[in-house]
Amino acid sequence: KFNEIIISNLLHNKIKWKNLKISFLPGWVVSSIKSYTTFNGFQTRLFPFVISSDSNLLIGSPTGSGKSLLIIFSILRVVINSVKLKFFHGKIDTDFVKILCIAPMKALVKEIIKNIENSFIQFGLIVSEITGDSSISLHELSSSNIIIGTPEKIKMFLQSRTEKKIFQSIKLVVLDEIHFIREERGAILESLLVYFTKNFANSRKNIRVLALSATIPNFFDIAKFLNINISNGLFYFGSFIKENDLNQIIIGVKSKKSNLYDKKMLNSILLEKVVKLLDSFDNPKIIIFVQSRKDTYKTGFFLKEEIKHKKDTGSTRKDKFLKNAKFSLVKLLKAGIGIHHSGLSKNEKEFMEKSFKSENLDILISTSTLAWGVNLKATHVIIKGTKIYSAKKASWVEIASSNIVQMLGRAGRFYSGKNDTSFIITLSKNIKRYLRLIRNQNPIESTLLIGLPDFLNAEITFQRIIDFSSAKNWFTETFLWIRIQRLLFKKRENNIESLPREFGTTLRSFFISQALNELSSSGLIKIEMKNHSISSTVYGNISAFYLITYQTFLEMISKLTSNKTLCELLNLISCLSEFLSYYPRKNEYYELFRLSQLVSIPVKQSWKTVEFKVNILIQSYIDNVRLRNNSLLIDCVYICKIALKISRILFEICLIKKWSNMTQICFDLYSAIKNRGWFYQNNFWTAFKGTISKKYSDQMRKRDFSLPTIQSLKNSEMVQIINSKIGVINILGPFSLLPFFEMGFSIQPITRFTIKIFLNMIFFIPDFNYLEIKHIGIWIFIDDHICDTILYAKYFGLKDLVKKKEYNFSILIPIFENPASPYYILRIKFDTIPILNTEYIINLSDISYPLNCPIECLAAKLTLTPIARLLIGFQGANSIKEYSFSHMKTLNIFFSENMHINLKGGQHKVIGLFKEKEKSFFHEFSIFCNFLMKRNFQILFSNTGTESLFLKVLEFKRSLNGILGVPIEIFCQNFLKFNYFFKPNQRIYL
Repeated sequence: KFNEIIISNLLHNKIKWKNLKISFLPGWVVSSIKSYTTFNGFQTRLFPFVISSDSNLLIGSPTGSGKSLLIIFSILRVVINSVKLKFFHGKIDTDFVKILCIAPMKALVKEIIKNIENSFIQFGLIVSEITGDSSISLHELSSSNIIIGTPEKIKMFLQSRTEKKIFQSIKLVVLDEIHFIREERGAILESLLVYFTKNFANSRKNIRVLALSATIPNFFDIAKFLNINISNGLFYFGSFIKENDLNQIIIGVKSKKSNLYDKKMLNSILLEKVVKLLDSFDNPKIIIFVQSRKDTYKTGFFLKEEIKHKKDTGSTRKDKFLKNAKFSLVKLLKAGIGIHHSGLSKNEKEFMEKSFKSENLDILISTSTLAWGVNLKATHVIIKGTKIYSAKKASWVEIASSNIVQMLGRAGRFYSGKNDTSFIITLSKNIKRYLRLIRNQNPIESTLLIGLPDFLNAEITFQRIIDFSSAKNWFTETFLWIRIQRLLFKKRENNIESLPREFGTTLRSFFISQALNELSSSGLIKIEMKNHSISSTVYGNISAFYLITYQTFLEMISKLTSNKTLCELLNLISCLSEFLSYYPRKNEYYELFRLSQLVSIPVKQSWKTVEFKVNILIQSYIDNVRLRNNSLLIDCVYICKIALKISRILFEICLIKKWSNMTQICFDLYSAIKNRGWFYQNNFWTAFKGTISKKYSDQMRKRDFSLPTIQSLKNSEMVQIINSKIGVINILGPFSLLPFFEMGFSIQPITRFTIKIFLNMIFFIPDFNYLEIKHIGIWIFIDDHICDTILYAKYFGLKDLVKKKEYNFSILIPIFENPASPYYILRIKFDTIPILNTEYIINLSDISYPLNCPIECLAAKLTLTPIARLLIGFQGANSIKEYSFSHMKTLNIFFSENMHINLKGGQHKVIGLFKEKEKSFFHEFSIFCNFLMKRNFQILFSNTGTESLFLKVLEFKRSLNGILGVPIEIFCQNFLKFNYFFKPNQRIYL
């Protein structure tokens, strides 16, 4: 029925190292590692290399060997470097200590934060978390000494210019679980490491890299990728360094179906192994990993019924958790069996972990939530099945290798004096695969090729790639290129295939050109064929900044039209491929049906589909509907985070396309998800639901007062309206704590087709900030509602909030006649305080416009002026004349007139020209006229910004001004400066 392979790891094969006591260390160092009394052999061997030098290190060792303490050693090294006895009298320079730790999973991030905070809180170092569960401001990030986060969130921060400056002062980069680079999400980590190792390491020589990994066979490739010196920076340890004995057993099930398990066979094998462990050991601690939440319950009740082992302790019964737990869960707990998955609440998870560490639970059935970060004293681990359903691929796939390694590593982490065992129950055909994994024979491969177009788009957006050659240089710095070279070298060495030397470079060019063509056809980049330059488009900027794949972006932009309603927009978002993994479970059907009766917008999709679940959960989140299902509650958080990002992308796309109606709908949806509520101009009472009595709010709604009007009312006036002093206190209390916003505007016609709008905004922030506002973001929109066009859109942020502040704006708006619109709409939208949103109607029919007269000047009736008349008395006039006529054969009446105008100094002139050649001549001639006046002059030439200043300097030097010897220099950023000091009796030689 099944095959069994035992891989024994006996104690007599181990190397016995002496353990180092920490008593020899200084007292301030010992206080940072209070939980340790001695270092194990592995830590003792590496201690001098980590703490006594600043060299880059790559350390590979099995899970549970004690690598987490090396992170504390490396941080202590930075702290030691920051102590300046001469200037700071032995105190730590907190401005010097800047450390970045990157971990692949949120559970690992939280574990590292817990260890570091306990060790370095005494030094006054600030630790910050950057994950999807936390939010951090720029000020908090800049003041942090130790930044710990996941690759995705850190990459998002690096894409902003202001945050980029913070990361440039980093002294140490710690990469935990670097072998995670072989997983699908590892491509983001690889691109992030390319940025750090190449950009920061080249500019700063004192940045240090500490990479920690499980045992891997191709550690030389990782060392080459991270620029680590192999002679003194690479350390590789096998399983012989672990203090506890760990036997690993692979069980291959012979199933009739080639890709699926026989469930009865799987359960019988599991039961056999669990019973044997319970009978052979006293108080064993067994973790059983299953691949779904549903299977945790099924496996738990199966073992409860089949095993005669029951554990019923008073501490378990008396725990408060049992009173609130489900009846089925209480039965399992009384039998000594617990469950652990992401669908449980935080308190339930903590209870299960504490009960397993104590003697209350002997068996804990879990999904992969316990594989990362949580260290439990498990003596035995059983992985029940290695297949998991992938919604993206719509098929059963093998679990990621890094997850298998972490699951197996939960056993044997603590010395117990017993033969700890880990089991893998899989199909017979997968025995060789996991045998190679346990023996560390599977090399780490790059997954960058899967998302290569998206990573190239990010590099092009931030101008780190500007042409095809720079794209090739970037590709050669990746781990993918190192693995390609290694593979080609092996094939040439073994003479498997006669590959030419240029095959690698051809393959590299093929990958890059293919990715660039996909981006170009998607409209995310623009390729100039003349000079082979590559630049990003506005759509490419959006895709790179929000870390969205180009396939998803194409999916959004192809379905988005200008006439969609809010209901259709929600359907569009819920149908995107980003939500494919959130398929509804059977135990969620009833709750989803209940929620569909409570949400404000009806859902058209079938109630058993992903689209239905996503749509319902987004609306439930906005409407603040309470969810009774824990798994739905957790899914709702992640779905709404993705929906918030997608709604913002849709808003920016509509803003680029200048669709008035769709822009407002997308912004309202974005604001509703962000602030959890539908806020409209006349519906601000919903923000105070539960705070203000419904009786008084209904009375005020009938009056239809605006928010500024209510805020400006006196107590006596409010008493007359609602006839209750208690109601006045109930209403004015919350309103008085809100920011006060008042706006006025005026209109001035400039021409028949242009008006100027003057805006005056007044903000008053109360002493007690009700919403804890630190930043106010404001959008100003001016729409032509009839033509469905945005005429003006601007965003500005208020950061330094004072008690009262006034802002003034002036905006030029065009007036169109075909078709003519009778009014425009002025909208003020707030990011964080949507109840302050206001709208105004700009009536165009009451404006008195100027007469529709031509604005062009009539040409003066002047004769052609010979240029020789202007050059009388100058030596070399013939040369100037020849130069002028070579650039422009005849000086027409317009230039004849402007020659006279330019010779009159001290006058301001505005001259409109059409041809570029005429503009260039007029630039030269304006400076030449000042030269003819025979006096000192300084001229500033303002560049339009569309052409390079250096090209303009060359153009002026080759022109008439260069012949005359007028010096030119670049002044500020967009200006050229002409200086000339005329000396008496000076002769000009050409």
